[in-house]
Amino acid sequence: MMAVKILIGSLLGLLIVTTSGVLPVVVARYKHLHTATNYHLCVMSIADCVVGLLFIFYPWMRTFWPSLAFSGVLCALLLLVNLACSTVSNVTMFWLALDRRTAVRNPLLYPLLVTRFTVRRQLLQTLGLVLVLAGYVITSRLLTGPSFPDEISQCFLSWQLVFGHVGTLVSNGVNLVLSCATIFLCVEVLLVARRTSRSNVAALPHELAERARLRKHVRTFYYLLRVMVLYGVCLIPFSVSSLLKAFMGLKASLEDGATPGGGAEAASVLTMDSEEPQLWWIVLAVLRGAFHLVDSWLFCSSPELRHAILHYFGGDRFDLYP
Repeated sequence: MMAVKILIGSLLGLLIVTTSGVLPVVVARYKHLHTATNYHLCVMSIADCVVGLLFIFYPWMRTFWPSLAFSGVLCALLLLVNLACSTVSNVTMFWLALDRRTAVRNPLLYPLLVTRFTVRRQLLQTLGLVLVLAGYVITSRLLTGPSFPDEISQCFLSWQLVFGHVGTLVSNGVNLVLSCATIFLCVEVLLVARRTSRSNVAALPHELAERARLRKHVRTFYYLLRVMVLYGVCLIPFSVSSLLKAFMGLKASLEDGATPGGGAEAASVLTMDSEEPQLWWIVLAVLRGAFHLVDSWLFCSSPELRHAILHYFGGDRFDLYP
């Protein structure tokens, strides 16, 4: 079973890194792709690459350096990185939805309202939120939880053991709120997009430029909507299931008279929750690989990005740019 996990983890990690790493390289190569939307997509791709490196790194370490791989401190660090990457993806999807809302509401002023400095400010806000969330989760676990285990056998299935019930509730609750806010913005933009696509009223001469720019922003939104739906399908069920498990665990510990996440009873409950079948890990890995295959296809479904990728790898054989 361990050999199968190493093989699946390595292939999955390579798949994630190769498919997600192409977009930032291509966007950095061509200046006409330096837009706010592409910057946000690059942030999501880099977060995915970090997750891919974890899938490559951890199974091999479990085989050749088990004393370090089973360390509770290392497991906590890996899960914090995983939590940070998931939160970055959720926050970035919110910024993307807000970006499209600004574009469809102010199509002519959009280049002035959203610049590269806007993206940098949003990136700093994202990093600040991630640091605050990770700091709160790990601090609350250390202050109120049971003694931290020296060894954790199933790291990526031990969220409650590492973060505690309260930390798991807070981290997944924040991500779920971000996802709901993104869905709300997408629905609002979708209603505007449908009205724009169905409009049969002839535009006045002074409205032609605004109408053309608006239709372009709507096309970009439909492209991004597919990407955000895919990420939502991947991230939201995980947040909901983890939230429910943490809530049930917290409720059970309170009924037993223990502090939230404290005491020996809570530690045993957390340990039992973390012992899940090896088959579940393989299923999650296969689903994650399928997600990134579809994800890479969606990125290439944008004609502008597809042409840039073909030109980057094919050179002059693809006469796309002068």
